[in-house]
Formats: sequence, C-alpha cells, structure tokens
Amino acid sequence: DLVHSTRYVLEFGDTYFSALIGNIYQRVKNHPSASDLIFLKCMGDGFLSVFTTVPAAFSMAASFLKTPVHQDISIRMALHRGIVKTGPDGDVLGTEVHRVCRIEGVNAQDQIELAGHARPLPMTNRILITKQGLEQLDISVRRQFRLAGKFRLKGFNEGCELWVLHR
Repeated sequence: DLVHSTRYVLEFGDTYFSALIGNIYQRVKNHPSASDLIFLKCMGDGFLSVFTTVPAAFSMAASFLKTPVHQDISIRMALHRGIVKTGPDGDVLGTEVHRVCRIEGVNAQDQIELAGHARPLPMTNRILITKQGLEQLDISVRRQFRLAGKFRLKGFNEGCELWVLHR
C-alpha cells in the first residue's frame, strides 16, 4: 500500500501516479521472486500478490524497503500464510485474503496487547507478518523482526499477533 497516495495524486496528477503504479508493477514482475508469484493485482494505490512460498514474498517485500519506490512515497506491507480460493476469473478469495488486507493497514489504535518492549508501531516503511508467515522464514530472517503485539482486525473477532520489520 502506498501511504498518502491521494495527496500524491492531487499534487502530481493522475497520469504521473498511474505511471508510478505501472513502474511498481513492472518491478514486481521482474523481481527474481516473481517465479513464485501466482497472482498479482493492482488495487488503486497498492497491490495484492500471492506467492507459493513466504520466503519469496518476503524477498520481494524486503526489496521495497531496501530500495524505496519513490523518495516521497512511504509504503506498508503485510505478509501472511494461509489458504486462498481461486475465483472464476482467477482472482484470489477467502478469509486469509481479507485478513492480510486488514493487517496491512493496522495502526496503534488497533493494538489490544503490547509487546514486552512496547516500542511504537511504525506507521510507514514497514513489513508486518503473522506468526504463520514468520514460521516459514529462515531463523536468520526471523531475527530481523520484532514482536509488535496483538492487534484487532476489522471484521475478525480474535486478535492477531504481529511482528514488524522497519526500514
């Protein structure tokens, strides 16, 4: 998700913003992890992508933290592991798709349980990951994340424990 994209569109124009989204799309399609990409859809000011493995998804996400999309644009990313269903036109559907979209946008007001170190959740330039996703990563990669706490996700009854990697 591109943070404050509406302000960016109003300042620079829809054509420039559309070109930026197109460049991001090409960057994803040309990334080495794209061989594990099974679904990619532009959703206004962000993307939804599905990979066969969490390490491939993390590699893609980490590249966006390492090399920003644009100097004036911040991003938020979420990683999760779960079962998705394929719709009639190849779209991905289901609870886990809904869950990861909600995770991407969590903020401090959604926090229901603080992590022990109680550092504030970064609002931008971050990757949030669920326990299910984190468990799929190599131990050296897991150490890069810190526990952010438990969060309420809109539309879900149970809280969701999240870890964060921040640039």
